[in-house]
Amino acid sequence: MSRRLPITQGWSETAAPVFYGLRIITTLAMLTLSFVMLAKMPSTPMMKVALLCSGAMAGWILPKFFLEKKVKKRQEILRLSLPDMLDMLVVSVEAGLGLDQAIQHVARELNVAHPQLSEEISLVTLEMRAGKRRSEALRHLADRTGEPEIRKLVAAMVGQCGYEAITADSGEHALKLYKHHRPVQLLITDVVQPGMSGPMLADKLTQIQPDLRVLYISGYDHTHLVQKYVVEKGHALLPKPFTLESLRSKVEEVLGTHANITMK
Repeated sequence: MSRRLPITQGWSETAAPVFYGLRIITTLAMLTLSFVMLAKMPSTPMMKVALLCSGAMAGWILPKFFLEKKVKKRQEILRLSLPDMLDMLVVSVEAGLGLDQAIQHVARELNVAHPQLSEEISLVTLEMRAGKRRSEALRHLADRTGEPEIRKLVAAMVGQCGYEAITADSGEHALKLYKHHRPVQLLITDVVQPGMSGPMLADKLTQIQPDLRVLYISGYDHTHLVQKYVVEKGHALLPKPFTLESLRSKVEEVLGTHANITMK
């Protein structure tokens, strides 16, 4: 959830505390409303308990519901802005600007028409000025915005390291691809993802191929889920965000040799 807060309104150190503070406030408010309604309800204990539980649950869920709506709205805005950004980027490069200078120029030019995307690209230029590589800054852009194309980017990074990467759209898709590319030496997957989770996918594949090695990537390396399914089971973990060098190093640490890799 903490990653979705920056997606909604840009990066903020106070986003997570504010969000969880709002969840607590709305929960207390709904509980208070439930207590007020109890006076008008029949004196059935079960009804009272159900009302209080429903009020508390609604208060806890509502902020997340509205956050999800804002996330989807912002992602849609960014997605619709991309064609204009790419057109301007191509024109700038063809006019003689270097790619880094073209990115800075596009960030300035989009400030009025597409302020959300302009803000994100401006962060890319700031990271590059601070010394980060262009590929790393662009990968951070994908992480911040939550675009699913990050999977393809990671696959391209793996390809640059000299490995053969096989990308999948979902856990179910990965299982189908595995049947045509078996055996593989390494599965790289997110711990938490839509549909089939990373640990569930890894369990299914290791039942078929016990010697399959697994590398998890996650932006929440201290959560209970990561500790339970990754750390305690001895699997390798690469925290997000990561660089090409850290990815290469981790893959070589897990494998030691070049191999086919399934990316989910």
